[in-house]
Amino acid sequence: MKWLEPGVLENSDHYFSTPSLLAQRLFFYLISAGHFYCQKGYHVQRKNFNSFLLILILNGELTVKADGIPQQAGKNDVILLNCYQPHEYYTNSEVEFVFLHFDGNVSGDYFDIISKNQG
Repeated sequence: MKWLEPGVLENSDHYFSTPSLLAQRLFFYLISAGHFYCQKGYHVQRKNFNSFLLILILNGELTVKADGIPQQAGKNDVILLNCYQPHEYYTNSEVEFVFLHFDGNVSGDYFDIISKNQG
C-alpha cells in the first residue's frame, strides 16, 4: 500500500496484517510493516498507537522522543518504542528506514527488559 503522508516519498511501501484472535492471545504478531523513504517534514506524534514499534535506520537520521527525551538515531541504529506511551519521531533531512508494528501477550515484558538493560 502506498502511504500518502507529509514527508513520505512515493516509493515507500506500507503493509498491514490482521492477526487471528488465537495469534493475538498467544504469540507475537505483526500489525504493519514497511519501508519508508522520507524527506524533511516527516513527523509522527502520537499519544497512543496500541503496539510496539521496531525501526531500523538504513540511511539518514531520525529524531525520536520517548519519555520526553529526544535522541538521534542514524544509519544501522535500531529503535524500539512502546507506542502505548506518548512518542514522537521526525526528520530534518532525508531518511530511509524499515519498520514493523507488533504486539503480543509478552511484548510489554520484553520491552521493559530490553529498555531497562539497553536503554
